[in-house]
Amino acid sequence: MPYILNGPLTLSFVIVGTTLNALTVYVLSRHNFIRQASCRSNRSSIRRSESSGAYYGQTKPRIYIYLMWLSFIDTTLLLSALFMYSLPALMNGTLGAYIHFFPFYYLLILTASVWLMCALMIDRYRSLCSPLTARQLSLNTIHRILFIICIAALCFSIPRYFELELRLDDENQYYLAQTDLVHNQIYMIGYRIVGGLMFYSLLPYIVLFAMSSRVWFVLRAAAKARLKMAAQQHVSGCTDSEMILLCVMAKFLCS
Repeated sequence: MPYILNGPLTLSFVIVGTTLNALTVYVLSRHNFIRQASCRSNRSSIRRSESSGAYYGQTKPRIYIYLMWLSFIDTTLLLSALFMYSLPALMNGTLGAYIHFFPFYYLLILTASVWLMCALMIDRYRSLCSPLTARQLSLNTIHRILFIICIAALCFSIPRYFELELRLDDENQYYLAQTDLVHNQIYMIGYRIVGGLMFYSLLPYIVLFAMSSRVWFVLRAAAKARLKMAAQQHVSGCTDSEMILLCVMAKFLCS
């Protein structure tokens, strides 16, 4: 049973997930934003003074950039499942010489994924609460911000690489051994506990919860306002119809 779960089943999930992520990136990158923008501008009679290239950059939905970055990160996370579970199960439990990369690699992907999602929620919050300020960020600036997040996650994860090392036993078999860094109390308390709570465990999820709650309240208030406006328009429309009907009836009575 563990062989089926970790081997063929996990491998199938990795293949399906990677294929869907690649399809998502392809659709988001090949989507014709100019055509959609021109249709919207024709309906709303927006003046086009920018060039076609600048117009393309301004009309491309900002959320698509975040979705593309998250798709890349999710693909790398699926690849980590491939190397951590599928290949060892299919290779009769042999993890290979890359096993000491697991803590560093997994922490890197986890930290980057969490903070990319936080960046997405913060951008959605700013777009709803202060749209004029949010539009000042160009698409290249968003790419740079997300790239900096990934670099920061990489820098934060580097110490995990030095926690483990591969050694050879008397039978020329590799085995994992902890380095002296793991036995350092300052490192374990400052980096593993406090750093973990701040960068990938507690703080980012608090930010996600706060931003998600705020976005939900803003959307709920906007939905109530739209319903109220629709109800007022509906009532005023009925009143106008009744007035027209009364005028028509009065005309017929007078005639």
